[in-house]
Amino acid sequence: MSRYIGSIGMPRKKEVILPADAMRGKFKLLLLYLLKGSPKHGYLLMKKLSKFMGHTPSPGTVYPALRDLLMEGLIEVRVRASGGRVIKEYKITEDGLKYLEERSDEVRKLARMLTAVEILKKADLEMLKKAFRELLEALPDLDEEGQARVLNVLKECGERLIKTLEEVRRRE
Repeated sequence: MSRYIGSIGMPRKKEVILPADAMRGKFKLLLLYLLKGSPKHGYLLMKKLSKFMGHTPSPGTVYPALRDLLMEGLIEVRVRASGGRVIKEYKITEDGLKYLEERSDEVRKLARMLTAVEILKKADLEMLKKAFRELLEALPDLDEEGQARVLNVLKECGERLIKTLEEVRRRE
């Protein structure tokens, strides 16, 4: 039996804000965090997730995670009809709220990360993205001296960014 798993080899246009490794293990926590305020249907959750992640996660990612949360008793689902359509609204349970509370430090870190993403989205990152695309294309073809120069620029950039953050924090 074969399964369709996507368009292998076909490029997808995604503006990824949060890299996958930053979200690893946090997806269910993020869903619970989004459901904490009020019940939401799957499509609305996907739209809210896209706001934070920079791309819309597929239904094949979201709905299995919701099913897992449902089976763990952390959320419940309410089914209603609207205009001839069936709508499932997901709501966090008391156990889900306890789960979030038990992981309050992790939730706080996640909330801070999401806030940082919102701030970063205000920056014009096109030049930086272009530079990294060119870097990935050119780096393997550079000689050792060229590679060393590029790596030095990246190191200096990181150092300047850290120094700037330290200066800004001291002023506040």
